[in-house]
Amino acid sequence: MNKKKDTQVKWAQESWFNKNLQSNSEVSYYNHSSNGYQNFRHLNQIEIINKNIEKLTNKNILDIGCGTGVFTELIRNDHKPSEIYGLDFISDAIQVAKSNFRQINFFVSKLPEIKIQKKNFDFVIASEVIYYLNDNAQKILINNIYDLLNKDGIIFITSAIGDDYLNEKKIMYLLDSNFKLISKNFSHMYLYNKFILFFNYAIRLKELIDLNMEPNSHEMKAKYKKYLKFTKLPFFYHLLKLICFIGKPIVKSIILPRIFNFFGLITNPTNIIILAKKK
Repeated sequence: MNKKKDTQVKWAQESWFNKNLQSNSEVSYYNHSSNGYQNFRHLNQIEIINKNIEKLTNKNILDIGCGTGVFTELIRNDHKPSEIYGLDFISDAIQVAKSNFRQINFFVSKLPEIKIQKKNFDFVIASEVIYYLNDNAQKILINNIYDLLNKDGIIFITSAIGDDYLNEKKIMYLLDSNFKLISKNFSHMYLYNKFILFFNYAIRLKELIDLNMEPNSHEMKAKYKKYLKFTKLPFFYHLLKLICFIGKPIVKSIILPRIFNFFGLITNPTNIIILAKKK
């Protein structure tokens, strides 16, 4: 019997998502409520959707890679669709979503397959999810989304830009034969990312010290071991507490990402946001 080929890229395995889901860290991947950037990103995406298409009232919406359903719920509140569905391959994330947002239909499905009974949608969201798949699976996913969309249905794609992610050329290649571009927008968060990284690392380091734990990723483990020797110095932990006290309101701020995004227009874009209509 042949082993089923994994469609995920190596750095986005299920175990990584599960470990982050279990974390209560204020800078955790899933902790959107304490993360100003995530809140800015979600609100910015809704602003772009509202600017470029009519309200999705009485329409059917599908959010692919919905995680714990935070953005799915924001869309539901803003657009009042007839039906809205969310799916993710992390079953525990879907359980969290079901507990928090009972008016949304959540399902577990591993992309690029979309295992869902309902087969017709007017709007499909694929936000920060396509780059977790390998090249072949990305194309299969876009074709599957095309098949699920009604006539003139719309796909909404967002992605970080970079070697491990997508870029404008790659997204347009994926959409070329089946979709017509509605709008293309960019975020410019390079300066913000450089600024906030110090506080994110400090907050995470203090949490690891308090819990006597090691981080999940190999990258963070290397940084953790580098700074571990300093934890024996009597003043270090007190300095770390002070940095975290200052840093937590900064990390939570939704205004700072907006300001940095405006002034970041002088830098290369870090994120792309696409709306496209089914041909």
